Amino acid sequence: MSPYFRNDCGDFIPANQDESDAFMETLGVETVYSHQLQLVKSAREIMGVREHLAAVLDNLSDDLVAEVRDFAEFLQQKQQQVNTPAYKDTGVSVVAATESPSSKKESSPVFLTGESGGKIPL
Repeated sequence: MSPYFRNDCGDFIPANQDESDAFMETLGVETVYSHQLQLVKSAREIMGVREHLAAVLDNLSDDLVAEVRDFAEFLQQKQQQVNTPAYKDTGVSVVAATESPSSKKESSPVFLTGESGGKIPL
């Protein structure tokens, strides 16, 4: 194999082995079988949570991705509910059923309803 060096344009050019920037590169190919490999870290440990979720979503049908999206919106609304004072306008409407004081039933539940129509119990 002849020595090479890289010119200013990044191209490999044949060189004399006595030149200071000359190098030789050997390409080797090795066949490795699955029983010879040892897992050092799982993909879950290497990837961040968001990257792992993106990889999982790539393998789901559109219907299942839509369910994940709806659940993520539910979690987002729930987080906003926890992080936002009750008096501040959040774009989420509060719906409460009222009853008369003479009623002996327990009070009706209160929900947050989002744009998509999902309800979050308070």
